[in-house]
Amino acid sequence: MTRRPGGGAAGGRFSLLATAVLLAAAAVAAGCGATRQACAGQCQAPFELDVVFHVSTTRAAAGAALRSCHANPTVVRLGRVRRLASSDDARAPLAAAVFTHSMTGSNPRRLVSCLQASHAVVTVGFPG
Repeated sequence: MTRRPGGGAAGGRFSLLATAVLLAAAAVAAGCGATRQACAGQCQAPFELDVVFHVSTTRAAAGAALRSCHANPTVVRLGRVRRLASSDDARAPLAAAVFTHSMTGSNPRRLVSCLQASHAVVTVGFPG
């Protein structure tokens, strides 16, 4: 009786199992060196800082509040002022996005403080 290379049916199952185990071990080993970061949907710059204005704020006043903080070194650009509602409902508050280089550290905190100092601003925060 001669044996086929590969060990017949039992050998074939063994080599399939061994291959699966080796692939799983390689996947685990590859993942061990990788770092995972919880980023709430904003994993790299530019980061979006959302600003919501009081209902009675005009577009001009909202733009002025944004421009007054534009000199902060973390600001990449200012988004357009828009209504929060899906329609152009005049009762809906205005909002805008400020795009930044960073979400952490002293510059973003100063930017948030600058925006909150405006009487036109209701809330400021990174989404997520």
